[in-house]
Amino acid sequence: VSIGLGGKREFAEAVRGIAREVAAGDVDPADVDEADVESRLVFPDEPDLVLKTGAERLSDFMIWQSVYSELYFTDVNWRDFRKRDYLRAVLDYQNRLRRFGR
Repeated sequence: VSIGLGGKREFAEAVRGIAREVAAGDVDPADVDEADVESRLVFPDEPDLVLKTGAERLSDFMIWQSVYSELYFTDVNWRDFRKRDYLRAVLDYQNRLRRFGR
């Protein structure tokens, strides 16, 4: 699935939402945690695998959510991406040892 989403913009919007609640007195700044940020993201879940077509860069893509995701880069352009390319990525993912940042 291609998602045209600016991660920095999405993160800034989440922080602004928290700031509004703090300013209104609804939230104590000391109580703000990761869950508060995640609940305000467009896609709050962390993907297991991020497939990036066309180049080896993330380009501001899901910067919060993909911090512990496995990344798979392919030179295949998204317009030419086929089932076989997807299966290659899944097989590659299955052979990885996930360390979640450790």
